Amino acid sequence: METLGGGFATPPVPQNSRILKPEVDPQRLDESVRTICNATQLRLLETSSFSSVLSRAEWQHLLQVCGAVTVQGGLKIDLARVISYPRLLDMLAMYLAKQYERAAGPAKLKAPNVVLSSAYTSVPFGMAFAKHVGATFVHTETGGLGTKRERQRWTGRYQISPNETVLQVESLVVSGRKRRQVRDAVQAKLKGKVAFLPYEVVFVNQRPPSDAQSEPIQITGLDLYV
Repeated sequence: METLGGGFATPPVPQNSRILKPEVDPQRLDESVRTICNATQLRLLETSSFSSVLSRAEWQHLLQVCGAVTVQGGLKIDLARVISYPRLLDMLAMYLAKQYERAAGPAKLKAPNVVLSSAYTSVPFGMAFAKHVGATFVHTETGGLGTKRERQRWTGRYQISPNETVLQVESLVVSGRKRRQVRDAVQAKLKGKVAFLPYEVVFVNQRPPSDAQSEPIQITGLDLYV
């Protein structure tokens, strides 16, 4: 796998965490990011003037400008708002793709053949990420209408071959329930022959580290867990 350039140091796996973040000052707010403050700037966004890595503060600033993250009156997250700004979504996906490749390279992992996301908010996020790693994109669908929780299911609409590597990409993780539903549904239909990579990519994480110890290593853009 060709490793993309950029300012990412190879992120070590902390003993008490399964979440990998770029090694950069989390409070850094570069002038090129700080001056973005309205919808027009998000629509016309250009990444050439940005740093090769976004800090936690820069991720949060961009998501607050588009209305995806609000903190007044308590933390609220609506990542569907990112979809309204294709250039922003594409840029965030590009940064996460670079981060993934920097993490996977030293582990000698192959680039994913397939990117898999849950239905439905995560679909455009997974598509954008797949573009930057040169992968096919597929997603689960929801079932069980009328139940308390609609389950993720694999209908067979898409194909995954046994020799293809699969990387799961989600827009937001609050718990591991949906992630497990996605993997369990795909593995059940394909009789356990899916080669999932030992990583997952998450645009925004709101899951406590203690809940992620048995999960795949998570590469995340913005970790909102405090």
